[in-house]
Amino acid sequence: QWTSKSGLAFELRLSLDFLMEKEGCITLSLHGQDLGQIITASFSFSSVSRDFDIDALTLKVGCVQSTNFDTLDTLRQATKELHGIQPRVFIVNTLKILGNVLGFNQIEGISNSHHVYSSRRYRRQLHLNYDELWAFLGFQKGLSGNHFTSTELEFKPLSSYPSNKRSEQRKRQALLMDIESQLIVCLYQAQGSKPTPLLGRDGEFGALALT
Repeated sequence: QWTSKSGLAFELRLSLDFLMEKEGCITLSLHGQDLGQIITASFSFSSVSRDFDIDALTLKVGCVQSTNFDTLDTLRQATKELHGIQPRVFIVNTLKILGNVLGFNQIEGISNSHHVYSSRRYRRQLHLNYDELWAFLGFQKGLSGNHFTSTELEFKPLSSYPSNKRSEQRKRQALLMDIESQLIVCLYQAQGSKPTPLLGRDGEFGALALT
């Protein structure tokens, strides 16, 4: 949980949803005060990848969707509250954090053609262009047609941004690092693993890692 730019309470919820089992029954959802459930990603875990690293532990994302009735207005307000991070970008970055904390090497994003509801059996219209989303986020297209990226978050140096943009970028990075720390504490409480300090990215923010 954390407090947003204007003081609203936000939280991430990790749960099992067997209604989403075709896309991955583990779900990560973003909720905001007065906004309700904003966006959800469904995923599963795999130890096999036929594209880049056959031994890679992979977090496979099968669905990213908004769930609020007033979706456009909600997404705009959430973006403002998240220091300009779009909810779809935010939820994927959070999945990268989760995967990294759990020791996974990469994230695999489903392509439009491989989405379960694009199959002949269902033939449903997808409400999100997954190929465009993964390309926008810098994923690399694999031989299978799905898209891949490392679970490591990469932050550009603040000096690479115009001076009037650095404060907002600093807040974005700090938010993601805070989420990483909170996830590790949650896992520590659940599993009894001991968290240890880890050098902050670009030397600007602290982090924690499970050992």
